[in-house]
Amino acid sequence: MKYKIVRIEPKRKKNGTKFWNVSFVEDKLDRVKEKRRPYANGSYLYPAYMKDEIAFNKLKACMISEHKKRIKPLEKSLKKLEELKYEYKTHER
Repeated sequence: MKYKIVRIEPKRKKNGTKFWNVSFVEDKLDRVKEKRRPYANGSYLYPAYMKDEIAFNKLKACMISEHKKRIKPLEKSLKKLEELKYEYKTHER
């Protein structure tokens, strides 16, 4: 069975501007039919019969979900940091 690979990865232009680059590549190997899933690191090996747009959307959804999971603890930590008050205490010896 033939497969393709879609990749979504961050890139940087010469002027320093960041953007997301999307690329599609045909996998040259003939593989045994196996279950594949999109990975949050930005790659998805999918069957060649699947439309590129569907594979792209699955990978994008996986990446967004993982980003949200990582953001949640950071937001919680940030909220606690913002609520932190300065308290001056003298320490007796």
